[in-house]
Amino acid sequence: MTIESLIYGTTTISAEGVAEIFMNTVFKHHGMPRVIVSDRDSKFTGDFWRALFRSQGTRLTMSTAYHPQTDGQTERANRTIEDMLRAHVSPHHDDWDKHLTTIEFAYNSSVQASTGYTAFYLNYGRHPEAAFDIHAVPEPMPADKDAAAFVKRMTGTLD
Repeated sequence: MTIESLIYGTTTISAEGVAEIFMNTVFKHHGMPRVIVSDRDSKFTGDFWRALFRSQGTRLTMSTAYHPQTDGQTERANRTIEDMLRAHVSPHHDDWDKHLTTIEFAYNSSVQASTGYTAFYLNYGRHPEAAFDIHAVPEPMPADKDAAAFVKRMTGTLD
């Protein structure tokens, strides 16, 4: 089992496990949300998940697939991210989890029509450096072949 499969849900996990991942990956960066929109997976409709977020004052809103009236912004973002994934995953669709980090970075770096800003700018008041931006880094590729392949893969994903 890889860390990607654990974090991105390509393995079986309990509601408590999802809550722990949520705390370790979302809460620590953004705090507790007022509202969470999620699908109707049993992990999110069960007693543990509902009790946890009720105790934190977070309202849970359940969406239904392909019903943008539930939360049109989330549905639109999901469509965009799905399109981005399709452009990068292998023909066998077995490596999607390896692209999520760079796709999230690219999505959060793009200006949103609804706000006129990037998510990074709205969250942090600045745009982060893109370490793998080959145009901004005139240095030669690392001598180590594995490092060079990694940089090339990340650069290709961000372009």
